[in-house]
Amino acid sequence: KVKTLMKKVYDTEDKAAAEAILKEATKVIDKTAAKGKIHKNNAARKKSALTRHVNKLAKAE
Repeated sequence: KVKTLMKKVYDTEDKAAAEAILKEATKVIDKTAAKGKIHKNNAARKKSALTRHVNKLAKAE
């Protein structure tokens, strides 16, 4: 689920849609880290990368 949502964020060119998917992806990543499936630093790195990508979309428009 995490990988799927990350791909959706990266594939989306629309800023508003990317922000909506980012919000969902952040929830899923946090839940996955809380369950211990991924390390908390790995989760933080994924969220940071996704946020940077969405911010780049904002600047592009």
